[in-house]
Formats: sequence, structure tokens, C-alpha cells
Amino acid sequence: MEFRERLRDEMDYQGVSAKDLSDFTGISKRTIDNYLKTNPQEPGVINAQKIAKALKVSVEYLVTGQDSNGSQIIPSEAKKIITIMNRFSEQEKKIIYDMIDIIAKNK
Repeated sequence: MEFRERLRDEMDYQGVSAKDLSDFTGISKRTIDNYLKTNPQEPGVINAQKIAKALKVSVEYLVTGQDSNGSQIIPSEAKKIITIMNRFSEQEKKIIYDMIDIIAKNK
């Protein structure tokens, strides 16, 4: 996974748009969009620090996918599930939790 994919995953997980991230960091939206493109421009150290601070993650995590300060890193697959779950009603979430619980008990 590359910087742009981790950045996109983290933005999706936190519900942050490119415009929001631009507002939080002072980095232009166009530059943020460039970081997210298929052939991305990667940020310099200062912009990487601004982005990491705004998203409350480490620069190391955004660049390498690993964090050296002992923080638990939520895998991108889990973040995608959480992002999807956040769209469901409380009743739908309960149904899914119950299904997961049934499956887990059968393992």
C-alpha cells in the first residue's frame, strides 16, 4: 500500500474530505488532490507533518504503514468495515453485531 492509499483510507475512515483536509492544514485542495491521484505527487516533510497532525496519525504511518510509538494501527480492511458500519442505523448495526457474534461462537 502506498502513501496515497493510506491517506485515502484514513480520510475515508475519519470522514474527512479533501476540502476539509485543505482547511485543516492550509495545504491547497489541488495539492491534496494531487496526493490522492493514481500517479501521485508525494508530499514533502512539512506537508506530510501537517497532514499527519490534522488526521492525528504519525507521518511514519502515512509513509510506511507502521507506527513506531506503540500506537495500535487499525488495518485498512478494518477501517473500511468501520466506515461502512457508520452508515448503518443502530438497528442494522445490532443485526450485524448479532451475526458476527453467532459466527464467532461457531469458530
